[in-house]
Amino acid sequence: MNKVKFVFITIITPFLSGCGEVIDSQIDKYFPLNPQYGSQSIIISSIPPNNTEPRILAEYLSSKCSTIQLNSDLLPRGKKYRIREIEWDMKPNKNDRLETEIPINGRGWCNWKLSKITMGLSYDEKKITDKNIKINTGDTLTVHIENVDDEKNNKAKQDKINNTVNYTSTLFPVYKEFKGEYTRVFFVNPNGEGEPKISLSKEMNGYIYYNPKLDESKITKIIIPAGEEPSRVEYPDGKVELNRDSIDYWKINNTSQWE
Repeated sequence: MNKVKFVFITIITPFLSGCGEVIDSQIDKYFPLNPQYGSQSIIISSIPPNNTEPRILAEYLSSKCSTIQLNSDLLPRGKKYRIREIEWDMKPNKNDRLETEIPINGRGWCNWKLSKITMGLSYDEKKITDKNIKINTGDTLTVHIENVDDEKNNKAKQDKINNTVNYTSTLFPVYKEFKGEYTRVFFVNPNGEGEPKISLSKEMNGYIYYNPKLDESKITKIIIPAGEEPSRVEYPDGKVELNRDSIDYWKINNTSQWE
């Protein structure tokens, strides 16, 4: 029976995956993801807090070069889109803001399309002089990109168009100390937020204004000792929780868990 399943999957897989996964993979090597400026884009502008810099990760998705997902019986149960990620740089403009432009169209054989943008904030390396401190980027904002067909008679889709996200939340530093090894520093938003969506019609650009604030007066520490001493979390209000190596984020700003 298993041999029959294997032969069946081998025969139908190329047809279920469009051009065939093997063919797509080979051609994608010669015509890879290649986003170019000059067309529909997401334009990002930022004034980060002092001694910090934003980090951007752009995720492109291909529905053309999909892969087959199998169930526990090794039978096809649907398609899985292929994903590529690119780290994106921001550069200062004449107004001392940081800016960048991320094309929607990733081109290539697989017809890559921008799917989401993840942004975070980290300390500038000049801020930290201690060699035992590692600077990490907290993913504080994830924006999903949706293309809406721009038909005037489609009122429902027209009402969904929203091409701008403004992010001004306050972030707080977290120091995670591995005693005898190093300390990791990153930022979190204790209040938690949903993941906004940018909905665009054809030829319309999207905009993200990423202007987080930073409250360095409230530092949370996660202490992981080298010996048998229990791990602990030290919150900004002085409260200490033993046998913990993770944070209840709502306690950082001393707010209600249910807000």
